Amino acid sequence: MSGVAVTQDYVDDSVTFDSFNLDPRLLQAINKLGYENPTLIQTQAIKLSLEEKKDIIAKASTGSGKTAAYCIPIVQSILAANSSESQIQSVVLVPTKELAKQVYDYLNQLTIYCGKNIKILNLNDNASEQVQLSLIDELPEIVVATPSRLVTILEKNKRLDLTQLKYLVVDEVDLILSYGHEEDLNTLTNFLNLKQNMQVFLMSATLNDEVNSLKETFCNKPAILKLQDVDKGNKNLVQYYIKTNDFDKFLLIYVILKLNLIKGKILLFVNDLDRGYRLKLFLQNFGIKSCLLNSELPVNSRLHIVEEFNKNVYNLLIATDESNEYDEEEQEQDKKQKKNNTAEYGVSRGVDFKNVACVLNFDLPTSSKAYIHRVGRTARGGKSGFGKN
Repeated sequence: MSGVAVTQDYVDDSVTFDSFNLDPRLLQAINKLGYENPTLIQTQAIKLSLEEKKDIIAKASTGSGKTAAYCIPIVQSILAANSSESQIQSVVLVPTKELAKQVYDYLNQLTIYCGKNIKILNLNDNASEQVQLSLIDELPEIVVATPSRLVTILEKNKRLDLTQLKYLVVDEVDLILSYGHEEDLNTLTNFLNLKQNMQVFLMSATLNDEVNSLKETFCNKPAILKLQDVDKGNKNLVQYYIKTNDFDKFLLIYVILKLNLIKGKILLFVNDLDRGYRLKLFLQNFGIKSCLLNSELPVNSRLHIVEEFNKNVYNLLIATDESNEYDEEEQEQDKKQKKNNTAEYGVSRGVDFKNVACVLNFDLPTSSKAYIHRVGRTARGGKSGFGKN
């Protein structure tokens, strides 16, 4: 299945997408993506959204199909309305530029047979502000953005009117809040008409007090969906560790890679920028090809590296898993300071690395939560994989 990776353990075999009475154009796109059955979170979210018009708060892990759980009902609702008047109907907020691109691409896959009925705009692409303003004037039905980028555009451009917004999604809520975007979300309320009948989707890996605060602000009697984290009991994931000192780590990784002891694609995690560059240069000296992903690289370079890895141009990706992955130019300095002290597992979260056979923790992460998100990059979609520390 292409698009957004889904763990097989979450699939709901008792239901088919045909049972949702979706628009034939959307159903054709779903079939093209290779979807046979919805996941558990998709079944519940699509039914509650389309049939009962409920706000949705969903707690579910990576691989559970959260992206499709809000994208499919939004696209279906826009198609069903069949409005001849163009207007911005949905805003999807995500924590990073990479995720904005990923959601944007996925929505384009879902609307591939919809012609010009649904236009989608990614406010976090690298188009100039002048180009983006002209695209906004075309009133796309769906806008994807990071919170700070959307607020910046709203404050600069009065032509972007969200008072008639019908659907609002805040994806990876806990990650958005950990990056210090609570103020942006509060500012956004000044541009919305919260009293109108707007459907809200809050998607998160955890439910905490901060998420509950957003529920009080944006939602009206929401349905709360909690999906058990089956990844914790994933029998396809084998994990083991090797005790060694720092010097021997480099020798050991050389032996593992040079002798091809790991078959398939490898995600190798380190904890800081210098460590990543040092390891890449070390391996390069022995003719071992790798690519490097960290927050210091421009967003286009990061997207290109992920794409090259997913296309098997590289089989080894060294990920610098530090907090500063999200680099939004318009962020205030105090927000930058705040985000530097949070979410050290940024690069391992949300980005869809395909067909990873092994996650290798060259440096152990500093929290159990970060470890779970790292090893969650493998043993997905019913496939086997292993984590090594």
